[in-house]
Amino acid sequence: MTPAELHELEQDATTTVEIACRAIGCGRTLGYQSARETGELAGIRLIRVGRVWRVPTRPLLALLGYDDILPKHEAGAGPPRSPYGAGQCALHDPERTER
Repeated sequence: MTPAELHELEQDATTTVEIACRAIGCGRTLGYQSARETGELAGIRLIRVGRVWRVPTRPLLALLGYDDILPKHEAGAGPPRSPYGAGQCALHDPERTER
């Protein structure tokens, strides 16, 4: 990928599996196979919305060694943390009784 394409990647929170595969140098077939089997691509946890897989761009750029170009957040300025842990929400709380 060119520097201009990498700069475009950092503008969005997520990108497609095809673009992520091109960035890391693997084919899209292998990318989608990895997504289906593990929910990850090169160690990056993917986001699935319906039938669409999305790749978070921050971990992708960090994997490629471009984490130094990403803006740093001030302490406490990040998104709110879930009390259920990373990747969890109230719908997945095993102690939750009402449905």
